[in-house]
Amino acid sequence: MILVVGHNPDWKKIYRIPHMEVGEVNRLESAEFFPAGKGANTARVLLALGQRVMLLSFFGGGNGESFRRAIRREGIPHHYVRTRGETRTCLTILEADETTTELIEPAAKLDSAEVARFERLFRKYLSRAGLLVIAGTSLPGVPADCYHRYIERARAERIPVILDSYRSHGQAALDARPDVLKINLFELESLTGRQLDRMEERKAAFREVRDRYGLRWIVITRGAEGVEGFDGDSYLRAVPPQIAVRNPIGSGDAVTAGIAYSLLRGDPLGSALQRGSALGTANCLNLYPGRIERSHYERILGQAELQKV
Repeated sequence: MILVVGHNPDWKKIYRIPHMEVGEVNRLESAEFFPAGKGANTARVLLALGQRVMLLSFFGGGNGESFRRAIRREGIPHHYVRTRGETRTCLTILEADETTTELIEPAAKLDSAEVARFERLFRKYLSRAGLLVIAGTSLPGVPADCYHRYIERARAERIPVILDSYRSHGQAALDARPDVLKINLFELESLTGRQLDRMEERKAAFREVRDRYGLRWIVITRGAEGVEGFDGDSYLRAVPPQIAVRNPIGSGDAVTAGIAYSLLRGDPLGSALQRGSALGTANCLNLYPGRIERSHYERILGQAELQKV
């Protein structure tokens, strides 16, 4: 079973509009709601790949109840801590020319009792896991070292860990030495403190970060440019075919699911990058984040090019 920790869900509003005029009245073509957030998106893709998965999260208020009902209808196995604060709503605006704008609400602060209940839930399910994925930011009120402690506990039980988080709690967790760090290029630049436009610069950064934190793999997403990684021996890139993007939100989470699936199977980094790249691209063909069509994924996987760089 793959255990996915997704502290920070969002009850997603998806607005479709021909073109948004800032400062003017805008009339929508449609408005839809969908349960999202990095944890839920990753769990959804893993489930589509036929994996046993368990999502652990915090849900609160009317949004949290709507989120819980929606993922239950989808069949995503989950356990959660109910919070006094409301689960955030985030807004994705999709324009006809493929411009995507996302507005992200701040998350409500947790109290110490809610944090303690989640810790107990985490300990209960970690012992049943073959792999731990920590996805996304945590919430206000959670101790800064929470992800660090999750990784330490998993390592003590010899459970591999993928860290798909960088800000605050995620960065603080790196010293606990996860097996895989999966972030995007902007986050890698923030981590190293320098701009990484050229491949040679990125290769040096990959080695630096991998060696500093004892990673098995470092994986970097670069949008339409593909997914890059380093395993200590080879610098590799998986490049997907070009597509007409419908909604790119959640594509990084789909990549994480592909990396997790491959790591659990014992696949090499190259296969993981190809699978992750194909899933991330397939996600772009769907309106809803983290939802892929199997036929899209399989077609794109066959076309994803693996390069040594």
